[in-house]
Amino acid sequence: MKKKELPAFHPLTYATVDLDALRSNYRLIREAAGGTDVFCVVKADAYGHGAVRVAETLYAEGARWFGVATPAEGAILRREAKIPEASILNLGSADPHDAGALADYGITQNLYSYNYGLALADHLPKGKKLRVHVKLDTAMNRLGFPAKPGEIDRTVKEILELSRLGCFEMEGIFSHFIISDEANDDMSAVQFARYNEVVDRLAAEGLTFPVRHISNSAGLLRYPDCRLNLVRAGIILYGIMPSDDLKYDGYRTVMSLYSTVSNVHAAQPGETVGYGTACRLAKKTEVATIAIGYADGFTRGYKGAGIGIRGRDLNLIGRVCMDQCMADVTGTDVCTGDRVTLFGWDPDAEKYRPVELLSDRAGTNAYESCCMVSKRVPRIYLDGKL
Repeated sequence: MKKKELPAFHPLTYATVDLDALRSNYRLIREAAGGTDVFCVVKADAYGHGAVRVAETLYAEGARWFGVATPAEGAILRREAKIPEASILNLGSADPHDAGALADYGITQNLYSYNYGLALADHLPKGKKLRVHVKLDTAMNRLGFPAKPGEIDRTVKEILELSRLGCFEMEGIFSHFIISDEANDDMSAVQFARYNEVVDRLAAEGLTFPVRHISNSAGLLRYPDCRLNLVRAGIILYGIMPSDDLKYDGYRTVMSLYSTVSNVHAAQPGETVGYGTACRLAKKTEVATIAIGYADGFTRGYKGAGIGIRGRDLNLIGRVCMDQCMADVTGTDVCTGDRVTLFGWDPDAEKYRPVELLSDRAGTNAYESCCMVSKRVPRIYLDGKL
């Protein structure tokens, strides 16, 4: 007997991803990069936008470099995305036991310390070579060979030793700016000098790298002299500025987050809204329940934030629950079934609601707000093929 196909459900909460906006942003970035190749950062499921679809869209636009944060993210791109000639760099760490798997998948690995390099070499099957990009720590104190004063002699020696093992294809060398997105940036020039000193010292010893990169989103926009031959575009791909200090026209928001009013009812003076008793009503209030909560990535930190319903700017009240939250809709015509715009394009008001309105409320940044939109929120891809 043929199995009966069950009907699909209509999601009350969903995100749209505007692929035309993504294409437009990529073209602006290429123009800003002045001919330098653009490396597209699609880690964290493309900042929550969906790495496979994002990578395929950018690949069709000519992108050939993609960055992930884990080997598993890279493997998903290799298995599922139609990007056959793409280079995929794992910007994070990987278990040395997986050196052979990295080579099999054609994932380039971040080589960030001498001991880590020895461990990778030890676990790489005989006869295989692993493509790597050497990471220099020029100020971040996160991952990378030390490249600060007093550390460079040892770093040069260790990178040279690893290059002579014969199991690594030393394709690239890179670092990462730490405050290029701030107006009072007093470190990028220092970092660039430290990076170049290591690169020049290695070149003097006969080790050169075909690929060199240091600029992130802010760096590629602000510092043309630091573009080298690859620039890494992250948050600006998705139409979000790296910080409030940087404003560039033309970039379009790619993701919008929506939910639905599931109930509207009257609450009386003295009653409370949501968990706890912190939100006690001073007057009769029309309360709208909205079908989104922190399990959807709509964090408790958004308490009191502004949202859009029927083109109106309204505010959450009470604590955000796991699957729902509440808003004060007193004196409005809001009713059950209405669309709620949390961030992105608000079609009812015909304006954008910046995601920063939420992230600022929670004391975080737009990167985190996008990444937090959980897997249970379906992504609907809008593709007009610009």
